[in-house]
Amino acid sequence: MNRFNFNPQQGAKKWGIILFFGLSLIIWIGCVDNQKMSTEPGEDQINVLSINSESSFSIVDLEDREFTLNKENVQVQAAIAAQESCIDSLLALAEVVGVGTGMTEDSSSLSIVVMTMSEMGNQLPDSLNSLPVVEMVTGEITALNATASLGKRGSGNMVGQDVDPTTKLPRPVPIGVSGGHFSVSGGTIGCRVRSSEDDDDDDEDDDDVSIFALSTNSVFAANNAASIGDNILQPSLFDGGQNPQDAIATLADFEPIEFSPTANNIMNAAIALTSVDSLNKFTPPDGYGKPKKNSVEASIGMKVRKYGRSSRLTKSKVEAINVTVEVNFSAGVARFVNQIVISKKKFSTFGDSGALIVAKKSPNKRKPVALLFALGEGVTIASPIQPILDRFGVKIDGPGNSGGED
Repeated sequence: MNRFNFNPQQGAKKWGIILFFGLSLIIWIGCVDNQKMSTEPGEDQINVLSINSESSFSIVDLEDREFTLNKENVQVQAAIAAQESCIDSLLALAEVVGVGTGMTEDSSSLSIVVMTMSEMGNQLPDSLNSLPVVEMVTGEITALNATASLGKRGSGNMVGQDVDPTTKLPRPVPIGVSGGHFSVSGGTIGCRVRSSEDDDDDDEDDDDVSIFALSTNSVFAANNAASIGDNILQPSLFDGGQNPQDAIATLADFEPIEFSPTANNIMNAAIALTSVDSLNKFTPPDGYGKPKKNSVEASIGMKVRKYGRSSRLTKSKVEAINVTVEVNFSAGVARFVNQIVISKKKFSTFGDSGALIVAKKSPNKRKPVALLFALGEGVTIASPIQPILDRFGVKIDGPGNSGGED
């Protein structure tokens, strides 16, 4: 019997097998070629191809090591090097929208996480550079655009201490509530920040201290379309905000988004000049309270939470770090690098763009982690917070590591 014989009943299956091996070979060659270019001899470089055993990436005692699976971890560094050598080859596949470093489903090993539009199954290899490949079907990744419908507005009622984050609130307003540029639907006011040269975190009356609201470019700067000095409203336009009556801040700066599938955007962020009389530094009573002053780097498996305009207080965990992802905006596709992916379908929704994500568990409880801005099927995309703070020369306006409530 000739196994290469073709007939109408077996042809589709055989061509599927050929296609699988063809795609796997293309990806493998791309990874090897990229790795050869990125691992020229050097004391500080990691030659991922020299790691031959998958046990090199195995994880033990995950609960005890939750905050060690970040970029300071040697295993994670090796996994990231393996991932980065394959990014271009994987993103060249039509169904792939993102690539990151995460864990296998059973949390036994680090892995290359491949985010796809629809299930590719055996069209993806089982492993690359000795690292398991895990498919995450996310569908299209979409920015929680300020021009998109934000969902149902609140009634405006307040029950006890419960604050409706979609309504106009007494000044100073909490963080995590409705707000945005006067020309767009809006999103979430992430947090209050202050000029980083200020050393006295408790001196709110210092005339030399500049106070800002932090959110996304999409929410505060209308995806690059706004002008410095434009009014930021609370509540947002969608939630009934009027310009200039409801202005609480003016746009001070934003990081432009480059709309290109080959761009290397590292953040979706903007700040607006405000005051302590207009913006407070804690969430509504049903939120997590005050974010800490010092940030913490995202770790694979880290438990996090956020408070946003639409879904309020939610919690989940970091699924992948160092993610390169293609995000769809109304203005086009923009590629982002070094992002984080958070799992759970109901962690965020439209209107939550700009929400600050903080660590949930001690010793990093309430330390800022990232700024939320995009959504897929069951996943949230966020930009690490420290590069954002560095870019604008600000720091979170909150208590120190041991200050305030636990």
